[in-house]
Amino acid sequence: MTSPDRSLSAPRAAPIVMPSDAGDIGPLVLVTGASGFLGAHCVQQLLEAGYRVRGTLRSLNDEQKNAHVRALGGASGGGRLELAQADLLHPQSWRDAVAGCDYVLHVASPFPAAIPDDSDIVIRPAVDGTLNVLRAIASDKGRTVKRVVLTSSIAALFAGRDQMQKVWDEYDWGTLNDPAKPVDPYPASKLMAELAAWEFVAELPIERRFELATVCAGLMCGPYLGGVPGTSAETTMRLLKRQMPAVPNMIFPGVDVRDIARMHIRAMTAPDAAEQRFIGVAFDFAAREVAELLFEEFGPLGYRVTRAPMPGWLFKILSVFDSSLRAIQVHIGQRPTFDISPAEQKLGMTKWIGVRQSCIEQAYSLIENGAVPDLRKTGTQSVAFAPNAYPAQAQGELS
Repeated sequence: MTSPDRSLSAPRAAPIVMPSDAGDIGPLVLVTGASGFLGAHCVQQLLEAGYRVRGTLRSLNDEQKNAHVRALGGASGGGRLELAQADLLHPQSWRDAVAGCDYVLHVASPFPAAIPDDSDIVIRPAVDGTLNVLRAIASDKGRTVKRVVLTSSIAALFAGRDQMQKVWDEYDWGTLNDPAKPVDPYPASKLMAELAAWEFVAELPIERRFELATVCAGLMCGPYLGGVPGTSAETTMRLLKRQMPAVPNMIFPGVDVRDIARMHIRAMTAPDAAEQRFIGVAFDFAAREVAELLFEEFGPLGYRVTRAPMPGWLFKILSVFDSSLRAIQVHIGQRPTFDISPAEQKLGMTKWIGVRQSCIEQAYSLIENGAVPDLRKTGTQSVAFAPNAYPAQAQGELS
Protein backbone atom coordinates (compact mmCIF):
# COMPACT_ATOMS: atom_id res chain seq x y z
CA MET A 1 0.00 0.00 0.00
CA THR A 2 0.89 3.67 -0.32
CA SER A 3 -0.24 5.89 2.52
CA PRO A 4 -3.26 4.25 4.19
CA ASP A 5 -6.66 5.07 2.72
CA ARG A 6 -7.87 6.49 6.00
CA SER A 7 -11.05 8.17 4.93
CA LEU A 8 -13.36 6.33 2.58
CA SER A 9 -16.15 8.20 4.30
CA ALA A 10 -14.18 11.40 4.88
CA PRO A 11 -15.96 14.71 4.35
CA ARG A 12 -15.02 17.03 1.55
CA ALA A 13 -11.97 19.17 2.20
CA ALA A 14 -12.70 21.58 5.03
CA PRO A 15 -12.75 25.31 4.22
CA ILE A 16 -9.41 27.02 4.64
CA VAL A 17 -9.34 29.43 7.59
CA MET A 18 -8.33 32.96 6.67
CA PRO A 19 -5.46 34.58 8.58
CA SER A 20 -6.86 36.45 11.57
CA ASP A 21 -5.11 39.66 10.56
CA ALA A 22 -6.52 39.72 7.03
CA GLY A 23 -8.87 42.62 7.80
CA ASP A 24 -11.68 43.60 5.46
CA ILE A 25 -9.66 42.96 2.31
CA GLY A 26 -8.12 39.53 1.99
CA PRO A 27 -4.60 38.93 0.71
CA LEU A 28 -4.15 38.63 -3.06
CA VAL A 29 -3.08 35.18 -4.29
CA LEU A 30 -1.79 34.48 -7.78
CA VAL A 31 -2.79 31.04 -9.10
CA THR A 32 -1.00 30.06 -12.30
CA GLY A 33 -2.84 27.71 -14.65
CA ALA A 34 -6.17 28.67 -13.12
CA SER A 35 -8.23 26.75 -15.68
CA GLY A 36 -6.44 23.45 -15.04
CA PHE A 37 -7.66 20.58 -12.91
CA LEU A 38 -5.82 21.60 -9.75
CA GLY A 39 -5.72 25.31 -10.51
CA ALA A 40 -9.51 25.61 -10.62
CA HIS A 41 -9.85 23.88 -7.25
CA CYS A 42 -7.25 26.22 -5.74
CA VAL A 43 -9.21 29.19 -7.06
CA GLN A 44 -12.47 27.82 -5.67
CA GLN A 45 -11.11 27.12 -2.19
CA LEU A 46 -9.31 30.47 -2.00
CA LEU A 47 -12.47 32.37 -2.93
CA GLU A 48 -14.56 30.39 -0.45
CA ALA A 49 -12.03 31.31 2.24
CA GLY A 50 -12.25 35.03 1.45
CA TYR A 51 -9.00 35.59 -0.42
CA ARG A 52 -8.69 37.77 -3.48
CA VAL A 53 -7.46 35.72 -6.45
CA ARG A 54 -5.67 36.55 -9.66
CA GLY A 55 -5.74 33.55 -11.97
CA THR A 56 -3.55 33.25 -15.04
CA LEU A 57 -4.68 31.71 -18.32
CA ARG A 58 -2.78 31.08 -21.53
CA SER A 59 -5.57 32.80 -23.44
CA LEU A 60 -8.39 34.93 -22.11
CA ASN A 61 -10.40 34.18 -25.25
CA ASP A 62 -10.66 30.38 -24.94
CA GLU A 63 -14.17 30.09 -23.54
CA GLN A 64 -14.21 26.29 -23.70
CA LYS A 65 -11.31 26.09 -21.25
CA ASN A 66 -12.04 29.19 -19.17
CA ALA A 67 -15.81 29.43 -18.68
CA HIS A 68 -15.76 27.37 -15.47
CA VAL A 69 -13.13 29.65 -13.92
CA ARG A 70 -15.14 32.76 -14.76
CA ALA A 71 -18.17 31.06 -13.23
CA LEU A 72 -16.25 30.57 -9.97
CA GLY A 73 -15.77 34.30 -9.77
CA GLY A 74 -19.49 34.84 -9.98
CA ALA A 75 -20.55 31.90 -7.84
CA SER A 76 -18.45 32.48 -4.74
CA GLY A 77 -16.00 35.18 -5.75
CA GLY A 78 -17.98 38.29 -4.88
CA GLY A 79 -15.87 40.29 -7.31
CA ARG A 80 -12.64 38.97 -5.78
CA LEU A 81 -11.47 37.05 -8.87
CA GLU A 82 -9.52 38.63 -11.70
CA LEU A 83 -8.04 36.81 -14.67
CA ALA A 84 -4.81 37.64 -16.45
CA GLN A 85 -3.19 36.26 -19.58
CA ALA A 86 0.29 34.81 -19.12
CA ASP A 87 2.35 32.18 -20.90
CA LEU A 88 4.97 30.04 -19.17
CA LEU A 89 7.47 30.68 -21.97
CA HIS A 90 6.93 34.46 -22.15
CA PRO A 91 8.90 36.05 -19.26
CA GLN A 92 7.45 39.51 -19.74
CA SER A 93 3.89 38.26 -19.24
CA TRP A 94 4.63 37.48 -15.56
CA ARG A 95 5.73 40.96 -14.49
CA ASP A 96 2.21 42.33 -14.29
CA ALA A 97 0.81 38.99 -13.12
CA VAL A 98 2.86 38.92 -9.89
CA ALA A 99 2.61 42.63 -9.12
CA GLY A 100 0.85 43.34 -5.83
CA CYS A 101 0.36 39.68 -4.90
CA ASP A 102 0.90 38.44 -1.34
CA TYR A 103 1.26 34.77 -2.27
CA VAL A 104 1.81 32.73 -5.42
CA LEU A 105 0.58 29.19 -6.08
CA HIS A 106 2.55 28.06 -9.13
CA VAL A 107 0.41 25.21 -10.38
CA ALA A 108 0.72 25.41 -14.17
CA SER A 109 2.85 22.71 -15.79
CA PRO A 110 2.36 20.39 -18.78
CA PHE A 111 1.03 16.90 -17.99
CA PRO A 112 0.86 14.91 -21.26
CA ALA A 113 -1.10 11.68 -21.55
CA ALA A 114 1.54 10.13 -23.80
CA ILE A 115 5.30 10.38 -24.22
CA PRO A 116 5.96 13.29 -26.63
CA ASP A 117 8.39 12.90 -29.50
CA ASP A 118 10.11 16.10 -28.42
CA SER A 119 10.85 16.18 -24.67
CA ASP A 120 11.18 19.98 -24.77
CA ILE A 121 7.41 20.20 -25.23
CA VAL A 122 7.15 19.17 -21.58
CA ILE A 123 10.47 20.15 -20.02
CA ARG A 124 10.82 23.72 -21.29
CA PRO A 125 7.44 25.01 -20.03
CA ALA A 126 7.94 23.25 -16.69
CA VAL A 127 11.48 24.43 -15.98
CA ASP A 128 11.65 27.74 -17.84
CA GLY A 129 8.09 28.56 -16.83
CA THR A 130 8.88 28.06 -13.15
CA LEU A 131 11.99 30.23 -13.42
CA ASN A 132 10.11 32.92 -15.34
CA VAL A 133 7.55 33.20 -12.54
CA LEU A 134 10.22 33.28 -9.82
CA ARG A 135 12.35 35.82 -11.70
CA ALA A 136 9.35 38.10 -12.10
CA ILE A 137 8.77 37.97 -8.34
CA ALA A 138 12.43 38.59 -7.48
CA SER A 139 12.77 41.49 -9.92
CA ASP A 140 9.58 43.25 -8.83
CA LYS A 141 10.82 46.51 -7.29
CA GLY A 142 7.76 46.79 -5.09
CA ARG A 143 7.76 43.09 -4.26
CA THR A 144 4.94 42.04 -1.96
CA VAL A 145 5.09 38.26 -2.42
CA LYS A 146 5.81 36.56 0.91
CA ARG A 147 5.77 32.92 -0.14
CA VAL A 148 5.52 30.75 -3.25
CA VAL A 149 4.01 27.26 -3.17
CA LEU A 150 5.12 25.15 -6.12
CA THR A 151 3.24 22.11 -7.40
CA SER A 152 5.76 19.32 -7.72
CA SER A 153 5.25 15.58 -8.00
CA ILE A 154 6.23 12.36 -6.30
CA ALA A 155 8.14 11.80 -9.55
CA ALA A 156 10.66 14.31 -8.20
CA LEU A 157 11.33 11.90 -5.33
CA PHE A 158 12.10 8.73 -7.24
CA ALA A 159 12.55 9.49 -10.95
CA GLY A 160 15.36 7.27 -12.19
CA ARG A 161 15.32 5.15 -9.03
CA ASP A 162 13.70 1.90 -7.93
CA GLN A 163 10.25 2.86 -6.60
CA MET A 164 10.19 -0.07 -4.20
CA GLN A 165 13.60 0.39 -2.57
CA LYS A 166 12.48 2.41 0.48
CA VAL A 167 9.83 4.51 2.19
CA TRP A 168 9.97 7.82 0.34
CA ASP A 169 10.08 11.09 2.28
CA GLU A 170 10.67 14.79 1.73
CA TYR A 171 14.44 14.38 1.72
CA ASP A 172 14.48 12.15 -1.36
CA TRP A 173 15.41 13.29 -4.84
CA GLY A 174 15.32 11.44 -8.13
CA THR A 175 18.23 11.26 -10.55
CA LEU A 176 18.68 11.72 -14.27
CA ASN A 177 22.24 10.40 -14.30
CA ASP A 178 21.71 6.64 -14.40
CA PRO A 179 21.88 5.50 -18.06
CA ALA A 180 20.42 2.14 -17.02
CA LYS A 181 17.23 3.88 -15.85
CA PRO A 182 16.17 6.46 -18.45
CA VAL A 183 13.53 8.92 -17.26
CA ASP A 184 10.56 9.94 -19.40
CA PRO A 185 10.01 13.67 -20.09
CA TYR A 186 7.20 14.26 -17.59
CA PRO A 187 8.93 12.96 -14.43
CA ALA A 188 12.14 14.58 -15.64
CA SER A 189 10.32 17.90 -15.99
CA LYS A 190 8.95 17.77 -12.44
CA LEU A 191 12.34 16.89 -10.96
CA MET A 192 14.17 19.55 -12.96
CA ALA A 193 11.58 22.25 -12.25
CA GLU A 194 11.59 21.70 -8.50
CA LEU A 195 15.39 21.57 -8.31
CA ALA A 196 15.58 24.77 -10.37
CA ALA A 197 13.14 26.51 -8.00
CA TRP A 198 15.07 25.62 -4.83
CA GLU A 199 18.39 26.59 -6.41
CA PHE A 200 16.99 29.91 -7.67
CA VAL A 201 15.64 30.96 -4.28
CA ALA A 202 18.81 29.86 -2.45
CA GLU A 203 20.97 31.99 -4.74
CA LEU A 204 18.90 35.17 -4.36
CA PRO A 205 20.37 38.06 -2.37
CA ILE A 206 18.84 38.23 1.09
CA GLU A 207 16.98 41.44 0.31
CA ARG A 208 15.25 39.85 -2.73
CA ARG A 209 14.53 36.46 -1.18
CA PHE A 210 11.05 35.07 -0.57
CA GLU A 211 9.87 31.85 1.04
CA LEU A 212 9.27 28.68 -0.93
CA ALA A 213 7.35 25.47 -0.20
CA THR A 214 6.59 22.58 -2.53
CA VAL A 215 3.84 19.97 -2.69
CA CYS A 216 4.88 16.64 -4.23
CA ALA A 217 1.54 15.25 -5.36
CA GLY A 218 0.55 11.77 -6.43
CA LEU A 219 -1.84 11.16 -9.31
CA MET A 220 -4.76 13.47 -8.68
CA CYS A 221 -8.31 12.21 -8.93
CA GLY A 222 -11.59 13.86 -7.95
CA PRO A 223 -14.22 15.98 -9.67
CA TYR A 224 -13.54 18.28 -12.59
CA LEU A 225 -14.99 21.74 -12.16
CA GLY A 226 -15.22 22.21 -15.92
CA GLY A 227 -13.05 22.87 -18.92
CA VAL A 228 -11.33 20.22 -21.01
CA PRO A 229 -10.53 17.04 -19.04
CA GLY A 230 -6.88 16.14 -19.26
CA THR A 231 -4.49 13.38 -18.37
CA SER A 232 -5.69 13.04 -14.78
CA ALA A 233 -9.06 11.75 -16.02
CA GLU A 234 -7.69 9.44 -18.72
CA THR A 235 -8.24 6.15 -16.90
CA THR A 236 -11.73 7.03 -15.67
CA MET A 237 -12.86 8.20 -19.10
CA ARG A 238 -11.53 5.13 -20.87
CA LEU A 239 -13.19 2.80 -18.39
CA LEU A 240 -16.57 4.52 -18.55
CA LYS A 241 -16.51 4.71 -22.35
CA ARG A 242 -15.32 1.10 -22.64
CA GLN A 243 -12.25 2.15 -24.60
CA MET A 244 -9.97 -0.43 -22.99
CA PRO A 245 -10.04 -4.13 -24.02
CA ALA A 246 -8.90 -5.12 -20.53
CA VAL A 247 -7.46 -3.45 -17.42
CA PRO A 248 -3.70 -3.56 -16.81
CA ASN A 249 -2.32 -4.04 -13.32
CA MET A 250 -1.22 -0.40 -13.07
CA ILE A 251 -1.09 1.23 -9.65
CA PHE A 252 -0.52 4.94 -9.10
CA PRO A 253 0.02 6.62 -5.73
CA GLY A 254 -3.16 8.71 -5.67
CA VAL A 255 -4.77 11.64 -3.92
CA ASP A 256 -7.91 13.73 -4.31
CA VAL A 257 -7.38 17.04 -6.09
CA ARG A 258 -9.31 18.86 -3.35
CA ASP A 259 -6.84 17.67 -0.74
CA ILE A 260 -3.89 18.83 -2.86
CA ALA A 261 -5.54 22.24 -3.26
CA ARG A 262 -6.04 22.34 0.51
CA MET A 263 -2.36 21.45 1.02
CA HIS A 264 -1.28 24.31 -1.23
CA ILE A 265 -3.33 26.86 0.65
CA ARG A 266 -2.23 25.64 4.05
CA ALA A 267 1.41 25.56 2.93
CA MET A 268 0.93 29.15 1.79
CA THR A 269 0.46 30.48 5.33
CA ALA A 270 1.46 27.79 7.84
CA PRO A 271 4.44 29.10 9.85
CA ASP A 272 6.26 25.75 9.74
CA ALA A 273 5.78 25.29 5.99
CA ALA A 274 8.45 27.71 4.75
CA GLU A 275 11.37 25.99 3.00
CA GLN A 276 9.62 22.61 3.29
CA ARG A 277 8.56 19.85 0.89
CA PHE A 278 5.29 18.01 1.48
CA ILE A 279 4.14 14.72 0.00
CA GLY A 280 0.48 14.42 -0.95
CA VAL A 281 -0.50 10.75 -1.29
CA ALA A 282 -3.63 9.28 0.32
CA PHE A 283 -4.49 6.04 -1.49
CA ASP A 284 -3.55 3.55 -4.17
CA PHE A 285 -5.16 4.41 -7.49
CA ALA A 286 -5.17 0.82 -8.77
CA ALA A 287 -6.81 0.57 -12.18
CA ARG A 288 -8.38 -2.83 -11.53
CA GLU A 289 -9.84 -1.72 -8.20
CA VAL A 290 -11.07 1.52 -9.78
CA ALA A 291 -12.75 -0.51 -12.54
CA GLU A 292 -14.63 -2.49 -9.90
CA LEU A 293 -15.71 0.69 -8.09
CA LEU A 294 -16.98 2.23 -11.33
CA PHE A 295 -18.74 -0.98 -12.35
CA GLU A 296 -20.59 -1.16 -9.04
CA GLU A 297 -21.70 2.47 -9.23
CA PHE A 298 -22.31 2.95 -12.95
CA GLY A 299 -23.09 -0.56 -14.19
CA PRO A 300 -26.75 -0.19 -13.10
CA LEU A 301 -26.86 3.07 -15.10
CA GLY A 302 -25.88 1.33 -18.33
CA TYR A 303 -22.11 1.77 -18.36
CA ARG A 304 -20.36 -1.45 -19.43
CA VAL A 305 -17.14 -0.86 -17.52
CA THR A 306 -14.31 -3.17 -18.55
CA ARG A 307 -13.09 -5.33 -15.66
CA ALA A 308 -11.21 -8.13 -17.39
CA PRO A 309 -7.55 -8.18 -16.33
CA MET A 310 -5.04 -7.41 -19.08
CA PRO A 311 -2.25 -10.00 -19.31
CA GLY A 312 1.27 -8.68 -19.18
CA TRP A 313 2.05 -9.90 -22.70
CA LEU A 314 -0.93 -8.00 -24.14
CA PHE A 315 0.10 -4.82 -22.34
CA LYS A 316 3.58 -5.08 -23.87
CA ILE A 317 2.16 -5.50 -27.37
CA LEU A 318 -0.28 -2.59 -27.04
CA SER A 319 2.38 -0.32 -25.54
CA VAL A 320 4.38 -0.66 -28.76
CA PHE A 321 1.60 1.21 -30.57
CA ASP A 322 0.32 3.43 -27.74
CA SER A 323 2.83 5.74 -26.06
CA SER A 324 0.33 6.51 -23.29
CA LEU A 325 0.76 2.88 -22.20
CA ARG A 326 4.54 3.07 -22.45
CA ALA A 327 4.44 6.06 -20.12
CA ILE A 328 2.87 4.00 -17.33
CA GLN A 329 5.02 0.87 -17.54
CA VAL A 330 6.87 1.87 -14.37
CA HIS A 331 3.56 1.68 -12.48
CA ILE A 332 2.69 -1.90 -13.40
CA GLY A 333 2.36 -3.90 -10.18
CA GLN A 334 4.25 -1.30 -8.09
CA ARG A 335 2.95 -0.06 -4.72
CA PRO A 336 5.54 2.38 -3.34
CA THR A 337 5.24 3.69 0.23
CA PHE A 338 5.46 7.28 1.42
CA ASP A 339 5.94 9.16 4.66
CA ILE A 340 3.25 11.85 4.72
CA SER A 341 3.71 12.80 8.37
CA PRO A 342 5.04 16.33 7.58
CA ALA A 343 1.76 17.14 5.81
CA GLU A 344 -0.17 15.75 8.75
CA GLN A 345 1.85 17.54 11.43
CA LYS A 346 2.67 20.88 9.78
CA LEU A 347 -0.37 21.33 7.53
CA GLY A 348 -3.00 19.58 9.64
CA MET A 349 -3.80 17.07 6.90
CA THR A 350 -5.27 14.46 9.23
CA LYS A 351 -8.34 13.63 7.11
CA TRP A 352 -8.02 12.60 3.48
CA ILE A 353 -10.70 11.98 0.89
CA GLY A 354 -10.70 8.28 -0.02
CA VAL A 355 -10.35 6.51 -3.33
CA ARG A 356 -14.01 5.50 -3.60
CA GLN A 357 -15.36 9.00 -3.13
CA SER A 358 -12.65 10.53 -5.30
CA CYS A 359 -13.11 8.21 -8.29
CA ILE A 360 -16.89 8.12 -8.24
CA GLU A 361 -17.20 11.89 -7.94
CA GLN A 362 -14.71 12.32 -10.78
CA ALA A 363 -16.83 10.03 -12.94
CA TYR A 364 -20.03 11.91 -12.21
CA SER A 365 -18.32 15.23 -12.98
CA LEU A 366 -17.14 13.92 -16.35
CA ILE A 367 -20.70 12.87 -17.16
CA GLU A 368 -22.15 16.18 -16.05
CA ASN A 369 -19.57 18.14 -18.08
CA GLY A 370 -20.22 16.11 -21.23
CA ALA A 371 -16.81 14.43 -21.42
CA VAL A 372 -18.54 11.05 -21.04
CA PRO A 373 -21.95 10.28 -22.61
CA ASP A 374 -24.82 10.52 -20.16
CA LEU A 375 -26.41 7.09 -20.45
CA ARG A 376 -29.07 8.14 -17.99
CA LYS A 377 -30.48 10.03 -20.97
CA THR A 378 -29.48 7.91 -23.98
CA GLY A 379 -29.33 4.37 -22.60
CA THR A 380 -26.74 3.37 -25.22
CA GLN A 381 -22.99 2.96 -25.31
CA SER A 382 -20.32 2.28 -27.88
CA VAL A 383 -18.23 -0.80 -27.15
CA ALA A 384 -15.47 -0.08 -29.69
CA PHE A 385 -11.92 -0.14 -28.42
CA ALA A 386 -10.08 3.10 -29.25
CA PRO A 387 -6.62 3.07 -27.65
CA ASN A 388 -5.79 6.64 -28.68
CA ALA A 389 -9.16 8.22 -28.05
CA TYR A 390 -7.52 10.92 -25.98
CA PRO A 391 -4.14 11.71 -27.54
CA ALA A 392 -1.88 14.16 -25.73
CA GLN A 393 -2.40 17.78 -26.68
CA ALA A 394 0.58 19.82 -27.88
CA GLN A 395 1.16 21.25 -24.41
CA GLY A 396 -0.64 18.57 -22.42
CA GLU A 397 -2.84 19.39 -19.48
CA LEU A 398 -1.87 22.35 -17.34
CA SER A 399 -2.62 20.67 -14.06
